[in-house]
Amino acid sequence: MEKSDWAQNDYRIAREYIEDHEEQAVQNPVLNCDQGVTVILPLGVPGLGFRLHGLIMLAPLPLFILCAILIPVFGFTGSWKISLTTLSITAGCAILVLGLLRAILLVVGQRETFPRKYFATLGPKGIAMHFSRCQLPLCNPRQELLWKQVESFERTQVFFPPGIFKFKPMLPVIKVQARDGQSVILPAPSNPEFLADLENRLNASQQ
Repeated sequence: MEKSDWAQNDYRIAREYIEDHEEQAVQNPVLNCDQGVTVILPLGVPGLGFRLHGLIMLAPLPLFILCAILIPVFGFTGSWKISLTTLSITAGCAILVLGLLRAILLVVGQRETFPRKYFATLGPKGIAMHFSRCQLPLCNPRQELLWKQVESFERTQVFFPPGIFKFKPMLPVIKVQARDGQSVILPAPSNPEFLADLENRLNASQQ
């Protein structure tokens, strides 16, 4: 589905603002950008984009983690006995896993390789989703609604496959419903203040 000009323009404004204000995007799920655009970020779940060199950097780390986990597993299910040596090897593997997890967080934290490119926007003309099909397989991830189409909204949850990696497969969202049955999904901020502000804005749009 081709996005309308206003939705594409809102996305461009949001991307540029996020890139220039990463320190805000780390903590705030709702950012007021330029030209009346507000961006809603899916913080707390793997909602980042990626570039090829980022994946190349990241790819070996999960494999190393798996190897470090399997060494003591196969050892104790095999011929290993509990001793100072085997316990030391196990402790060393645990430290290695923690170090590799830290390395993954550092790599993913590089916005040049893993940019914030998936989010929802509220603009002067309407609401738009900017996600991928693999993130929201059960709905249109690029749906948009004009403000005049908005009829109601509710809090709910949707299946978000990337969240499985952080044991959060269900993403809390605000589902904005149109009169014709279409809907837009906004990530629901966990912060009550941000959530209330977002709902107040949606209420104001219906007046």
